[in-house]
Amino acid sequence: MVIRPADHGIFAASAAGGLFGTGAGFVAGGYSQTDEIDKITFADDSTETLAAVLSQARYYAAGCSNGSSYGYAAGGYVNGTGNVATMDKFDYSGDTCGAAADTLDTAGYNCTGLANGTTYGYWGAANTWTSTIEKTDFSDDATAAITPTLDQNMNTCAGFAEPTVAGYWCGGGTRIDTICKTDFSDDSTANIAETLSDDTYYLGGLNNGSTAGYSGGGLIPGNTDKIDKTDFSDDSTAVIVPTLSVARHYPRGLASGTIAGYWCAGNPSNGVIDKTDFSDDSTAAIVSTFSGYYGRAAFSSAYDAT
Repeated sequence: MVIRPADHGIFAASAAGGLFGTGAGFVAGGYSQTDEIDKITFADDSTETLAAVLSQARYYAAGCSNGSSYGYAAGGYVNGTGNVATMDKFDYSGDTCGAAADTLDTAGYNCTGLANGTTYGYWGAANTWTSTIEKTDFSDDATAAITPTLDQNMNTCAGFAEPTVAGYWCGGGTRIDTICKTDFSDDSTANIAETLSDDTYYLGGLNNGSTAGYSGGGLIPGNTDKIDKTDFSDDSTAVIVPTLSVARHYPRGLASGTIAGYWCAGNPSNGVIDKTDFSDDSTAAIVSTFSGYYGRAAFSSAYDAT
């Protein structure tokens, strides 16, 4: 097991200027085909490679989280096989992983995952179903496509959610600036008036509790370091001044509740982890790193619906 150092202490100042949170974030799989799962402990930002592995080595899978109980990695690509519908379920209580009780309805990679609190996970816009949304019932892992769809192709979009309220799908597709919103009360889905600051695809997303969502990195068409912020109170969206430490695409987003967001597993600089302090949006690389894969599934146990 590899443990990578960090400055310790739950109230130590972070590289981005803020406090450390609780819980942990995980990234799994990755290019060019691994079953590895890495963990970042938010109490001190230390990272390690776990003994647990995915049930199937693959890359370009998506992730989401059932509150503080389980993480999910769905879909992806396997060399020699192609698109897969595999779904893995990661138990936060013991850092164990195995195949979930169900799979995606349709095999695909580069879909985007987000969650409605502790009730449902949503998977949107894989390469083979670019506007379809599939829904996983966390009570039994049953997964099926829903009738509402995205208004356009949004493959490789960013995804984040205002817990128990709505999910947001941002950019992707043929390189667009569109933001599409899924109302969790009835799954109705439609584009909103607000847009990203640039036409962007291959970007990542994360949320600060019920306050705001962030879309970061991507291709516009070259690699970008920009971060856009969506205010959940009115959906207003604008680029923020802080940027990622390195312009890159395929970043994955993790959040330590309402404390900080983490951008990781992008390309280039696959192992670099950037941290955004939610108190002021300052963003900088931390000392700890992940192993050098990109195109990974990401999920976090630090659920906070406030």
